[in-house]
Amino acid sequence: EPSVEAFGSPTSASKLLFFPEGREPFEVLPRAGLLLLFRTDLLHETEPVPEGEPPRASLAFNLRSRWLDTDLSRAAVAGDVMQVQRLLAEGADVD
Repeated sequence: EPSVEAFGSPTSASKLLFFPEGREPFEVLPRAGLLLLFRTDLLHETEPVPEGEPPRASLAFNLRSRWLDTDLSRAAVAGDVMQVQRLLAEGADVD
């Protein structure tokens, strides 16, 4: 199962909070090299940056893929987290 531990050190004490419908909320601690992409309808928020920490930069955009030519890309667009995790565990090519 993929883990954020594979990325660099935490870059902030403020977490990103996600609230998937019908599931338990979960937190992600920002780490160097970690890029999070998620569906636009996933409720989320960020904790305030603690005083004394450098400012956080966030980019927001909508991305649409016209060509979904891999099982991984189709599962990701469908929001099928379990299938994405399974495919990644089996060594799916992310490029």
